[in-house]
Amino acid sequence: MSKYVIKKKVIIVGSYAVGKTSILNSFIHRQFEMDYKSTLGVNILAKEYELNEDITVGFTFWDIGGQKLFRNIYPRFFGLSNAAMIVYDVTRMDSFDEIPSWYSSIQKYIQEKIPIVLVGNKIDLVDQRTVPTRVAEDLANQYGFFYIETSAKTGKNIDAAFKELATILAKIALSNEINSN
Repeated sequence: MSKYVIKKKVIIVGSYAVGKTSILNSFIHRQFEMDYKSTLGVNILAKEYELNEDITVGFTFWDIGGQKLFRNIYPRFFGLSNAAMIVYDVTRMDSFDEIPSWYSSIQKYIQEKIPIVLVGNKIDLVDQRTVPTRVAEDLANQYGFFYIETSAKTGKNIDAAFKELATILAKIALSNEINSN
């Protein structure tokens, strides 16, 4: 049994069809659905992730639909978030170009600075790639994001992305606990 259980709300945002729900399904259920079903509004999922023998992070994920018509729900779902994942599709430059807009929305509706992980998804589609890794790394460095590339279809780097997020959140929570004593 873990000594510390850290409960954290994480929003998952990005343009439509970048693989947000697929990434979560790969992480939580260890499966990939070939049939694409667009998220309508918000999909809420949870998972307890054992970071190590002493720390478990209780994630609640708010998978936000990427279509512009859902932008009116941001204030309700972005607030009180402890972290965010911004996902883009490495085969669609338009989804990469939307990252500054997603970051701006996060800043607008979340009052404090939260950790953000930038995820380039669909790296299994090597021949269709349009966003070079170096360009994405440069943007992540510019904004101070942790950056990782994944494939929800193959599962590549899915666990690594969430392990990094859990590690960041645990460090913050433990630092806050130490500072409050």
